[in-house]
Amino acid sequence: MILTYPELKELSSRELEVFEHLLTDKTLSGIAEELYISYSAVHFHCKNIYRKLSISNRKQLLIKYKDFQ
Repeated sequence: MILTYPELKELSSRELEVFEHLLTDKTLSGIAEELYISYSAVHFHCKNIYRKLSISNRKQLLIKYKDFQ
């Protein structure tokens, strides 16, 4: 699916993991728990993801990548 969205190649492997979790209904705390990282680490990765994908928030991410699987 990354071929469909070439900008995802800019994400690190951890950012891609967080990205995939952001597409679910999990909270940031839930994502942190599942990935065994701190909430602040998830928040940090989210900021980097949004910057690299030229979006501002999770809602925009969900709209832009609604077909990502």
